[in-house]
Amino acid sequence: FPVTICSNMVNVNSVRLALNMGEYAQTLNYLDQFTSFWEQLGERNAEPQEFMLIRSAALIGLQRAAEAEVLLEKMLKQLNFPGLAPWEGNPLGLEPVNPYEAGRRIAAHYMRAGKYEQALRLLQSMERARIHTISRMPKEPVPGGYWAAMVEPTAMLDDQAAIYLKLGRDAEAEELLRASLLAQEKKAGKRLPLVMTRLAELTRRQGRNVEADALMQRAIVTGK
Repeated sequence: FPVTICSNMVNVNSVRLALNMGEYAQTLNYLDQFTSFWEQLGERNAEPQEFMLIRSAALIGLQRAAEAEVLLEKMLKQLNFPGLAPWEGNPLGLEPVNPYEAGRRIAAHYMRAGKYEQALRLLQSMERARIHTISRMPKEPVPGGYWAAMVEPTAMLDDQAAIYLKLGRDAEAEELLRASLLAQEKKAGKRLPLVMTRLAELTRRQGRNVEADALMQRAIVTGK
C-alpha cells in the first residue's frame, strides 16, 4: 500500500508534464486515474486543489470552459485565504496551493474570457481578505506563516488596474498603478517595468505624450 501511494505521488509529474505539453486529453486521463485512487482511499469528492487547477486548465485547453468554470467556482469556495501555510512540504507529490496565487489565476481566466466584472470582484474580495488577515495576525511568528503575508501587494494592485484599463475606467486604473509604482520604486521591485509600461500606455491614450515617453524610457532602462 505505501508503495502504491509513493508511485501515485511520483506520477504527479506526468500530469504536470502532459499539461505543459498541451496534451489536454491525456492530462484528464491521468487525473481520472488519480480520482479513482483517491476514492479507493475513501476521499470521495475531495480532489486535491492542485489537481482541480490542472483539470480546469486542461478543460479550457479543450475548449470546455463552461465545465472548467464550474470546477473553478467549486475551488474558490475551498480556498482558505485567512489560513496558515504548511510549515513543511512533502518531498514528493503535490505541493500546497497558495490560495492567493490560485485566486489570481482564476481571475486571469475570467479576464481572458471577457468577464471583467467577475474578475474584479474576485480580486477585490481577495484583497479585503488579505488586509483583514494581516491586521489580525499575531505578533509572534508562527510555523509556516500566513498565506496573506506572502502576497506581493503590488501584484494585486496591478491585476485590478489591468481590468480597469480593459473597462476603460482610466482614473481608477491610474490610481492603482501610481500606488503600485510608488511602492515598487521604494524597493526596486521586479514589476517596475510592467507598471511603467501600463502607465505609459494609459497616459498616451489620454494624450499625455511627453509623460508617456518618459515612462516608456524609464521602463526600458529599468528592465535592462
